[in-house]
Amino acid sequence: KYNLPIKKDYIINPVIGEYDDPYHQSQGIVTLPISKNGNTIVYGISGSGKTTFLTTLLYSIISQYSSDEINLYIMDFASETLKAYQEAPQIGDVVLSYEEEKIKNLFKLLIDELKTRKKLFSNFGGDIINYNINSITKSHSIVTIIHNYTAFSEIYDELEDEIAYLTREGSKYGLYF
Repeated sequence: KYNLPIKKDYIINPVIGEYDDPYHQSQGIVTLPISKNGNTIVYGISGSGKTTFLTTLLYSIISQYSSDEINLYIMDFASETLKAYQEAPQIGDVVLSYEEEKIKNLFKLLIDELKTRKKLFSNFGGDIINYNINSITKSHSIVTIIHNYTAFSEIYDELEDEIAYLTREGSKYGLYF
């Protein structure tokens, strides 16, 4: 029905829906250009479709990208329904609100990965896109989803500095939230 965008290897741009523009009598697909635009915040009132959006995003990423291109980490502080994606090869882990040790280990992993990538990408313009274009080897993107950030920040307020650091520095190196 629609022309899908041409998929480029290691560029994360999942299809997340379709739009209808009655004024211009046109319809098309909507993508989320994660590699281009970086971090994304989805917010709304209860029942507005945030969880539906996340499941659509996850399904699209899993359908479009291999585990060589992307790894996903999910922290589900809401309905815990995102645990259903646990077995997909692109999923590193699905962590629930009460799994304190796993959450702290995930942040340690992400910070260590950022440090490694800063060194690795330094000879390639310092970012993941230039690295993947110019290097013989490729590096996957890492997307961390925090489902219900309010609950996360209330329970793990001591990780606020790590979140700030990773969201500020990570996008350039392929770590997205």
